[in-house]
Amino acid sequence: MLARAIERITEVATGDVSCSKFYETAPAGGPAGQDAFLNAAVVFETRLSPHELHAALRAIEVELGRVRGERWGARLIDLDIQLYNDAPRTAGDDAPGTPLVIADAELQIPHPRMAFRRFVLQPAAEVAAEMVHPIFGRTVEQLLDHLNHSPPLVAILGGTAAERNALAQAVATQTGAACILDPQADRPLSGDDSSGRSPARPLQSLDDTARLLSEHDWNSPEWVVSAISLEQVMAEVAAVLDEEFSNETDPLDFRIADYESLNASLEPLTSPRLLVVLDDWSELVALHLGDRPRPGTSLQQIALYAAATSETPVLCAGQNDLLTQIAEITAAMVAMQ
Repeated sequence: MLARAIERITEVATGDVSCSKFYETAPAGGPAGQDAFLNAAVVFETRLSPHELHAALRAIEVELGRVRGERWGARLIDLDIQLYNDAPRTAGDDAPGTPLVIADAELQIPHPRMAFRRFVLQPAAEVAAEMVHPIFGRTVEQLLDHLNHSPPLVAILGGTAAERNALAQAVATQTGAACILDPQADRPLSGDDSSGRSPARPLQSLDDTARLLSEHDWNSPEWVVSAISLEQVMAEVAAVLDEEFSNETDPLDFRIADYESLNASLEPLTSPRLLVVLDDWSELVALHLGDRPRPGTSLQQIALYAAATSETPVLCAGQNDLLTQIAEITAAMVAMQ
């Protein structure tokens, strides 16, 4: 079926089509009991716009007999645009063009989950290793390298501490992972502190985060799901300091610098394998494109900003539905293996 799909893709391509090997992988998400999936990556040039290409690929799926059913369920064929560079190469020019970012009701480019899916990155690295993910600023090859060498840490950002704790516990229970909880769950939110958003509270959270994360053995292959992350806490501290001390130098700046230069034993804590932000992909894209203002001290905005400005792959798991969030994270953990 994949071979037939690739043959049809050559008809919408301009010039050669490069295809990776076929990879058999376990299903990531969806109903239990599914057979293995077969995956490949194809790179080609086309005169079709992104939306025209999307429509052409949908037509190929229908022609080959795909019937859309349960999300992440078994299907005969599934053709997704992962990356799209907006300018064809000119004669003698090896530049790949500028990667596009599209997020509308019909099409999302880059694919919202491609940056952490091994079944996408491994074949894509064979044929498009130097193509750049426009949100995270990493090439396909670098994303795959991150997947191979980062600690098995999934860090949750956004929501309240209590919501992150509940989600981390639920995912850890379902996957058998270790769990790190946020001790701030029973304390007032730093962004709503009636004392005038003092830096003391996020700095305490920074101390808690560094201490709790440093207690784990990061040489262990055991997965860890954490309701705390240095990315969010550092962004909280920076936002508060930016507001409180924007016109003066404060000793607290040096405190932050100390954490930014963590010693080698804490280095893995700054690069989890995956950041999970409890917000929507469309919001992350809008912030990346400058369609949302830089956050003040709203913790939800700070979490989204921390994710949008990170080079670490991000899963947007939505804001409200706990069961959907659990399904998204557990599927992502399978897809990273």
